[in-house]
Amino acid sequence: MLWIFGDGLDDRFVTSVQDQPYHGGGGKRVSGKDGQRGDFLAASEADHHFTVLVEIKRPDSLLGEVELCRSKVHRLGEERIGGVAQLQSNCRIWEIEGTRADGNREPMRQMACHTVQPKGVLVIGCTSQLDDTAKRNKCFSSRLPNV
Repeated sequence: MLWIFGDGLDDRFVTSVQDQPYHGGGGKRVSGKDGQRGDFLAASEADHHFTVLVEIKRPDSLLGEVELCRSKVHRLGEERIGGVAQLQSNCRIWEIEGTRADGNREPMRQMACHTVQPKGVLVIGCTSQLDDTAKRNKCFSSRLPNV
């Protein structure tokens, strides 16, 4: 399966490597049991493939809460916050444990698929929820202030 993701992502073309992978945390193989499990383990499409972890949440998950909070921005939706935390944890576990497991090293080497700080992609919500300027510009701005 080839996925194409939109603007703002470094890896726009990714191919599915394994559905419902176990990233580690007790699991022995990418297709094993008893570990942290994700939705898809994918690989970037290029001369050199790099792992990409994909988590998919429901399309009706709230991207941002209705009420405004500080600085007139919307508080992030609970599923979105949880999805980001889950994805960060899965990326870390995959890099530390999953790629080093005996049952994973050789298949990943044969696919020429490398793991170096794996990218995580969260697919969540629906863009129709971004129905005002505060939601579109303040909650999804790719620019961070200089600190």
